[in-house]
Amino acid sequence: MDELLLLSRTNKDFSNSAALCFTESWLNDAIPDNALNLPGFQLFRADRVAESAGKSCGGGTCFYINERWCTDVTVLKKMCCPDLEAFFITCNPFYSPREFSSFILVSVYIPPQAHVSSALQHLADQITHTEQQHPDSVIIILGDFNKANL
Repeated sequence: MDELLLLSRTNKDFSNSAALCFTESWLNDAIPDNALNLPGFQLFRADRVAESAGKSCGGGTCFYINERWCTDVTVLKKMCCPDLEAFFITCNPFYSPREFSSFILVSVYIPPQAHVSSALQHLADQITHTEQQHPDSVIIILGDFNKANL
């Protein structure tokens, strides 16, 4: 957090970013949101569910959304399984091209030991479903895909 706070104060590219995406956040229930406060940004997190992922620690993803870009953010879905962690949020920014009703941000983490084809198929299914539910939205997919060849 010290590094993020320093970057937000000293680096205009960082502080002016619409969204910041982090994978392998290692966040869990023992870490409260107020310990992760980054002034000017809203935090949205999808901590790894150890039982679902078959792992005891690590993983997880989160977004920091710049409050000067958007304050209307909704969590669409969180997925956590051994091969894939994905976090979908929708943002309705203050200003955007008329053609887009919203921006859907997807944070993805595919662990190195994952069954890649299964992970990619599951991710593709979820993205297709999201596109069908939100046909006028832009979908931006970010993350750590490790060995997955997109």
